[in-house]
Amino acid sequence: MIDLIGECTDKEREYVELVKKAEELIAKIPQENFRQVLTLRYIARNSWKTVRDKMEYKDEKSVFSCNRYALRELQKLL
Repeated sequence: MIDLIGECTDKEREYVELVKKAEELIAKIPQENFRQVLTLRYIARNSWKTVRDKMEYKDEKSVFSCNRYALRELQKLL
């Protein structure tokens, strides 16, 4: 049981570090809407419909386009 607890905390620490790195990279993107779509989708793990609603886009196609451009900007930072 103790081994399982240790394993969980190690995985949790790895996950927290990964999220921190992702947030730091996303924060470097100058466009607010790009930062928002990446955060809502990949950090907060919202559905595309929820992202669309929170960002007040008229359809999911618009969210997909924003996401595509945001990922391109993120790729430039890597």
